[in-house]
Amino acid sequence: MDADGFGQTQLTTFDWNQEPARSSDGKKIAFMSGQTGSDLEIWRMRADGSNQVQLTDNTAVDQSPSWQPIP
Repeated sequence: MDADGFGQTQLTTFDWNQEPARSSDGKKIAFMSGQTGSDLEIWRMRADGSNQVQLTDNTAVDQSPSWQPIP
């Protein structure tokens, strides 16, 4: 969306998404999603919404994605 809040674009079609975290270079977004049922997993996509990749897959609730530098 634009800085004034207009021009919004929906990036996902999942039923439930939360806690988006943009990478420091602005090219990717990590987020948690309940699209696989009631199990919350962490996903990553490009800033334009393409190339959505599920990063976690377990029965625990995966939440609060954040970007960290590689040591």
